This record gives sequence, C-alpha cells and structure tokens, in this order.
Amino acid sequence: MGANHSSARGTFGNGGQYQQPVVYAGGAQAQGQRSFQAHQSTFLGREEDAQEDEELQIALALSASEAQNRGWTRPGEASGSHAGEASTSGSRLAPSTSQDEEFARRLQQEEPSAAEPHVTPHVTGPSSATVPSSPAGSVIGPSEPKRAAWAGNWSDSCAGCGQKLSVLGVPVTSFIEALGKKWHPGCLRCGGCQAPIAGGMFVIGKEDNQGYHPECYKHKFHPRCAVCSDFMPVEADGRIVYCENGFWRDRWCRRHQADGTPRCTSCARMRPAGEQWVPLEDGRELCLACIETIIMDTAGCQPLYNEILQFYDQMGMRLPEKPPLMLVDGTALNEAENKEGREAGSGSAPVFHTRGLTLTVEYRAIRTVAKGHGGPFSIIPHMVNLPGRSHTEVTAILVLYGLPRLLTGSILAHELMHAWLRLNGISGLSLDVEEGLCQLMALLWLESQDLSQKQGTWEERLASFFAHQIRTDTSPIYGDGFRGALDAFQKHGLPDTLACVRRTGTLPV
Repeated sequence: MGANHSSARGTFGNGGQYQQPVVYAGGAQAQGQRSFQAHQSTFLGREEDAQEDEELQIALALSASEAQNRGWTRPGEASGSHAGEASTSGSRLAPSTSQDEEFARRLQQEEPSAAEPHVTPHVTGPSSATVPSSPAGSVIGPSEPKRAAWAGNWSDSCAGCGQKLSVLGVPVTSFIEALGKKWHPGCLRCGGCQAPIAGGMFVIGKEDNQGYHPECYKHKFHPRCAVCSDFMPVEADGRIVYCENGFWRDRWCRRHQADGTPRCTSCARMRPAGEQWVPLEDGRELCLACIETIIMDTAGCQPLYNEILQFYDQMGMRLPEKPPLMLVDGTALNEAENKEGREAGSGSAPVFHTRGLTLTVEYRAIRTVAKGHGGPFSIIPHMVNLPGRSHTEVTAILVLYGLPRLLTGSILAHELMHAWLRLNGISGLSLDVEEGLCQLMALLWLESQDLSQKQGTWEERLASFFAHQIRTDTSPIYGDGFRGALDAFQKHGLPDTLACVRRTGTLPV
C-alpha cells in the first residue's frame, strides 16, 4: 500500500551512498484518512465523547482498513471493499456504532505479533574504497515504502520536532523516513545550510552521520588545499591525490610542489596564497608564527648558548672549554662545510642539514726538525706521533642565523656533542654512532624545556615538531643512528653509554 518510488543510485566524491527520503504522503496515510472519514459521522454531535475516547476513534478508523487485510467482513459489505468506498454490490457502508466498536475491540485484542511490521528497506548505492585519504559521505538510494502498520507502538514521533506522526499505525500527517528515523518534510534539515533536504538525494556524512545536500557536504568535508584554498582535484578514476605534511597535517595540491611556493625554513609548512611572510637576505622565509622567538645574531644567541652549556653540566658532560659560537648565513655555512670535506646533504636530517657545523682541528702527529749533517745551520724535518690520544681543538661552532629559539637551541645541543667528543679525545667513530649521539642530545635538550606555562601555544607545538623530526627521520646516518643511540640510552643510561663509546667506539647492546 505504499506510495510508488523509483529506485536510483549515485556516487559522490570518493564514492559514498546517496539516500532519498521515503515519503508517506499517500498510500497507508491516505487510506487511514479515508477510513477515519468513513466513521467520522458516527461521532457527529458527540464532541465531548470523542475527546474522551480518542483511542477508540483511532481504533475504529483502523478497523475498516484492517478488515480487508484480515479477511473480516461486516453485514452488508462484500469481501474486498474498502472503507469509505463502494462495495462490489454498489452499496455504501452504513455507519453502525455498535458494529464499529466490536471491530475495534477485536482489533485491540489481536496479539502484537500478528501485526505486520513496518519494513522500509534501503537500496544502497555503490561505495568506492579507492580514496582512503579523503573524507566521504554515505550515499543511499531511495527505497520502496511498505504499508505503515501498527507494530505495538502507540505512536511515532518526528525525530526533529517531537510531534506525533502516526497513532496506532495511522499517519496523522505526511512524513518521510530517512537516517533510520521519521520526520516531517520540513524537519529533516541539511547539516550544512540547515535548509530542508526532503524530496531529493542527500549525503549521509560518515564524519557525523548527518544528512547533507551533496554540494553542502562537499563544502564542509571535501579536502581543500592549504595553499590556494581550492578543492583538491579529483582524478579521472575518482581518487583525490594531494601532498600532506606528516606532522601539521596541512594538505596541498601536488602542483605546488614545483611551482615555487615557499616553505617556512623553520616549521616546513607551505605558505598560503596571499599571506605575508618574513623574507631573510639569504632567500629563506619564515612564517609569522616562527618569528616570535627568532635569533638574528651572535650576541643575541649568547644567553641560549650558556643555557645549553649548563644543560651539559647537569648531564655530567662538562666541556673542558667553551668553543667560540658564531651565527652565520647559509652561504658561509655551506662554504665551511665544503672546506671540511663533507658533501652537502649526505644523510642529513631535514632539520639539521647545513644549519650547524662544528669546526675542529685534530693533531695526531707533529712535524718537527732535527740537526742535519750539512753544516751548523742545516736541519732534517720529520713527523713525530703524539703519545696517547690525538689532540683536537674546536675552533668554532657555526649555526644558521634567523631561526626560532627552540630550533637554534636544538642545533646547538647537537653541535656541542660533536665538540664534547672531540675535546674528550673520542674520534674515529662511525657516522651513524656519532650523529646518532648528537641527535640524542638535541632531543634530550628539547624535552628538558619547561613548557608547562605555554601549553597550547605555538612554541609548544614547535617543540613537538622538532622532536617529531628527530624521531621520524628515515636517513641511515641520522635516523637509524638516533634510534640506536636512544635504545642504548634507555637501556643503560647516558654515562654507561658514553663510557662504552669511549672504550669500544660502538654503542652498547
């Protein structure tokens, strides 16, 4: 007895499921209205009694429509006739209060299990699993409504306003069924624009299980580019492909990887179109958040340098001398790196590549002279190996200028570990062991910072980002080296780890 609906399917975005509300404006509702009207004349002139016996009136209304379904007939009514309509013999039903009451009582005495359940199957549209990186809504096709029959519930209420929609299975107003609930047509509203969405396809957002117009769902959940603010382009096969920062979760179109869009030299985020950043003279740019604690010159870095030297003291690693510290630009740092014989970018971590350098001079032998045989003023030069360990001097620590305090400090903590090893006569280590220990000290310094008064601030997030960079680095030298050093530190502690390195040149297992 339900209203006729055409089945439809569709996909949206990365392929969810559309749904079309089931409308109960005819069918069972119309029949219920006809049944009620057929018996309404029985109660004319008895307004007060009708108000007192509302449930009985509704049962009477049901009796006529149930009579045919259950095979009941009344005197003067041919089998198969509808309430309020002509019988097969052409005669109309004569109103009879006593007979109607009897039918109502018989109906109310029926076991609830005998009532036909209200079943509303939904036709689910195709769901695509090819876009795991993009949010998707569920899109469900329309369903074919069944006859609304009483299944033991005295009434159904609108999920939106709470008003009654039907009583004893008889609809008292038009309604729709969607999201597993019943609604007035105007009460089912879009989770985006808040306008009614009855009467057409809509999207069920898997993010919040609300209904949306397809366009409203797209505007709310379809990923946008952090650079140009456009919707991410959809590939021909329906996939949405984009780039994403693993820590900040910023997403951007792939084309921005090669179109010259600048990144912040500190936090590595891409610059949004139209946003003004701070350009440095060597071509780098910093976002507005990272410049709050920027350190620009050598003099301005001295308090931080002293703080990190004190941190080394607290860790039981006092340096025998204080190496000179200088903040330099990128060109000077790269030139110094090349003179040291290090290939730029060889196994470097993202945060530390060409941002810090420790300059050392190591002496293993000294060229000396002895008196020759050619006369009183002749000499013979020769090399003399130094006894014990080699002698090393740390001539300078270079750090890139124009970085925020936390990044500058972590670079300094890293470079001071190189200095500590050299000044303690520990040399000849493999690159992964030495750089791993330096990264460990950078992380320990970051984690020693008291940011309890800065929870939720940019500085706290930046500290987490730099620590994340160290922990997740995939390079064999810096990344694997750090994880080896961290494992040794957690198992044996820092003093025993350094003692093993001094003794064997390797990390303890």
